[in-house]
Amino acid sequence: MAALTANLADLDFAEAVMRVSIDPVFVVDLSGSVLFSNDAVERVFGYKPADMTGRKFDAVMLTDEFQDFGSFLNHYKENGGGSAYGQYINARSKSGQTIKVITAIGDYASEGGANKIIVMHDISEELKLRREKSELEHHYTEMLFAQSHYESQASQVVDIAEALAHEKEKVEENKRIIEHQASHDPLTGLGNRILMEKAFFELLTKAKACMGGVGFIYIDLDGFKKVNDSLGHKAGDQLLCHASTRIKGSIGPDDVAIRLGGDEFGIIVYLKDENETEIVFNTAEKLLKAIRFDIKDDDGDAIKVSASIGIAHYPRDGHTLDMLLNSADNAMYEAKKSGKARIC
Repeated sequence: MAALTANLADLDFAEAVMRVSIDPVFVVDLSGSVLFSNDAVERVFGYKPADMTGRKFDAVMLTDEFQDFGSFLNHYKENGGGSAYGQYINARSKSGQTIKVITAIGDYASEGGANKIIVMHDISEELKLRREKSELEHHYTEMLFAQSHYESQASQVVDIAEALAHEKEKVEENKRIIEHQASHDPLTGLGNRILMEKAFFELLTKAKACMGGVGFIYIDLDGFKKVNDSLGHKAGDQLLCHASTRIKGSIGPDDVAIRLGGDEFGIIVYLKDENETEIVFNTAEKLLKAIRFDIKDDDGDAIKVSASIGIAHYPRDGHTLDMLLNSADNAMYEAKKSGKARIC
């Protein structure tokens, strides 16, 4: 899994993205003081964001595992450098409950100086389901053993085994649901950044093995802010869902659509031949045509919605996901500056 990086120049946009995250997000200075936390912190740890501001990050650290914030950072330096993803640690809630989390940490530079952005994904429920699955599998094995030794009770054992198998299926289904929720945007149903990293790694591995390539398309909706400001957040959410449906209908079966945050989307395009870069442009043209419609405001006037699109190719524009994302993002801003509703 690629290491987490946070390099957002626009602090207001960065905070907006972090606030809507379904996982707890902290921005912490090097002394360990919390500068920012989102609403998910209260859901998982019990602290209101306002109460966390100025508090030491030690409040959510299990003292048996890390003595202070410095030892927490040293742990990550020893296990992946200044930025790392996928470290399993024990955290604690306001009530003192131990919470198992997957932690991602990266550098976050702002006007105030160098800070750390820390994202924690609560896997307590998943671990509970795994324990239940293990227990069910254990019971299932015992029942099969009993069946082989007590033929006179075969019918009863089969009934119990079937019931356990059904429970096992329910546990597997719950696991699939949790994994889907962790990797998909809850509003649009598109993938999120976790899925983006996984999909890019898989498609890049496939491309390298078959002399193929990967393209990245960066989309920003023109007119979204006006719809959101004029008609409200509900209308803005409906617009995002409508645009997402059109995006999914305009891409190939091997392509992966991602909601990057706000009104920005990304498409990872798989190329069977790395020289077939026109496929990325053709896909971008389909998206440009699909995302072009009007929305009536309260006065009956039309708000025009379109897309500004930037594209990038592997390996021409970068060898990593971050490089391609940055290149496509810059191209999208060129499209914005050139008049919007176009491809760069």
